[in-house]
Amino acid sequence: MLGTLALYDTTCRRLAVKGECAVLSVDYRLAPETQFPGAVLDAYAATGWAADNAELLNIDPAKIAVGGDSAGGNLAAVMSQMALDSKEFGIALQVLIYPMTDQSRDYPSYQRNASGYMLTTAALYWFMDITFPIRKTAKIPWPRHAAPQSEGFTAGLDHQRRIRSLVDENEAYAKRLKEGGVECDYACFAGMIHPFFTLGGVVEDTAKAEDLVAQAMKKLA
Repeated sequence: MLGTLALYDTTCRRLAVKGECAVLSVDYRLAPETQFPGAVLDAYAATGWAADNAELLNIDPAKIAVGGDSAGGNLAAVMSQMALDSKEFGIALQVLIYPMTDQSRDYPSYQRNASGYMLTTAALYWFMDITFPIRKTAKIPWPRHAAPQSEGFTAGLDHQRRIRSLVDENEAYAKRLKEGGVECDYACFAGMIHPFFTLGGVVEDTAKAEDLVAQAMKKLA
């Protein structure tokens, strides 16, 4: 529902430099003007276009990664599973940065961190209800055995508190990936708020998270 290409431009440029890779930033349609599955269809079309035009883009179609934060992280996970089903293109890596992975709203962090940490539980419910006007209580998407390897990040874990509403479902998703036999690196950053990954110029933990993503991208080279 929120965000623009310009908002993420600096982050994408930093990842391109650190990861020594091409980064394509997708301007998918947003809710409420376009509700589900508009963004999913846009993300799938963009990923397929990148694979089909690998030579034009000077990239290796066998080493395509998908990634995003928050709703973008959900789209990246969905792309991985859709690619498995369609077999129209391959995805070698998914980078999921505090993604939305579960609509059930059953996790304790939704109550524990309901307010005071920028992304509130009330806002999350509002985003869900407007994006998915007919909401089903479902965990989407859960990984399957053939899913690509994953690099997962979430914010807000230390000995005293977890300060993000999505932190519990992110941890659960990483656990399910591993249980499904998927190679998964999971990192949780202490005390960070939801949009911390876009603050690379001023926040030390963001720079560390960027470095982890860059290292994962370099492994594909």
